[in-house]
Amino acid sequence: MTRQSSYVRKMAQKGQIHFSDHALERMGERKVLINDTVQAILEGEEIEVQDIGSESDVRVLFQEATDTIPRFYVVVATSYPEVEVVSVCEFKEEAWDWLGKIMARRRKK
Repeated sequence: MTRQSSYVRKMAQKGQIHFSDHALERMGERKVLINDTVQAILEGEEIEVQDIGSESDVRVLFQEATDTIPRFYVVVATSYPEVEVVSVCEFKEEAWDWLGKIMARRRKK
């Protein structure tokens, strides 16, 4: 687990996570509850860390916390001091592979 995901999880445990309007809209469209989103952050697998250009603009992707193939992932910006859920996305079969425990982006050939 990266230090960024550790930081995000600590903030989630404290209830100090902000949800962007975009994330709330996507959650509504995809029927993903706030509790499920927080659960993904706390217990789901970290599937990717995206360094957007500076340490203050890093995004961490957490997959749904489930024992089966996850349906969605959560995109969290780690901008200190505020942690923000910026989007909730569904896994698309053409872009992701299930590796038995974790989803991984399909590599382009």
